Amino acid sequence: MIGSPERSDIGVNVKNLLLPDLKLGRRFQIKSISEKINAGNLFFRKVPPIRNEGIYRIDKLIHIGDTHADQWETQINGRVF
Repeated sequence: MIGSPERSDIGVNVKNLLLPDLKLGRRFQIKSISEKINAGNLFFRKVPPIRNEGIYRIDKLIHIGDTHADQWETQINGRVF
């Protein structure tokens, strides 16, 4: 995981090093040793209690990488499972 998970309305957004084996609809688990979690722009919304660990279902995947660049990452949008 790169950085801390970011809380969304329905779950969490996570950035990782490239993970080509991930598929839509599969479950993934977050285990974080950090107490920090980004709440994004959810300042005026009712946010469920923040937890650093949990099981989520993958709703959206974005793979970013190029053979001529150094950036190789996967962005995951997950929904609480």
